[in-house]
Amino acid sequence: MTGFRSSHRRRLEVAFVLVSFAALIVLQYVSNSRLARVGVIAHQTTLMQYLDAVAADVRRVYEDAAQEMLAVPGDALAAQRFDAVARYFDEADTSARND
Repeated sequence: MTGFRSSHRRRLEVAFVLVSFAALIVLQYVSNSRLARVGVIAHQTTLMQYLDAVAADVRRVYEDAAQEMLAVPGDALAAQRFDAVARYFDEADTSARND
């Protein structure tokens, strides 16, 4: 009878080890799959932030160029001297190059 008990106990121990091992494998798989999804999201977020920064820099360059090109003297606009405004644009450098 003692042989049966030790054999039964050994089977329970092996079953416990196998169930524990299977649980660890499943938890590791779930953890790795979540980590992979988070990694993709983090990568996409980083790219979006980079593109936003590039777009803001391009926008700033064009806004600065536009302000420089359209810097009409205020006294010409206030006095509605549109001939002076036209003369200003004839003389102004309206190329969009950035030195």
